[in-house]
Amino acid sequence: MQATTNKVSGRDAALAMIAQVERQAMGIAKRYAGGSGITDRYADFQTFIGQLGEFQLFIDMVENRLGAFEPEKQAAQAKNLAVIRWGMLQMEVEASSIFLDRML
Repeated sequence: MQATTNKVSGRDAALAMIAQVERQAMGIAKRYAGGSGITDRYADFQTFIGQLGEFQLFIDMVENRLGAFEPEKQAAQAKNLAVIRWGMLQMEVEASSIFLDRML
């Protein structure tokens, strides 16, 4: 009984963390969509890169919690996190390009 309760508790915690990853990704995407929030100042760009770095570390933490799921659900959640990482990478490339253009 205790093992089942711990597994459910671990799965609930992992689901809550995944939901937080999704909220943070949306927040970052809104803040920097289309280059808004990125000026020609290095400090602004460095802040953006710092936020992405912290976000990637959070995703790493969440991925370590995926063991709380059954294998098929674990694969689905891992794919969801990979899609989020991919979106953040695309945004980082776009923002870097915008920053460099604005520097010129």
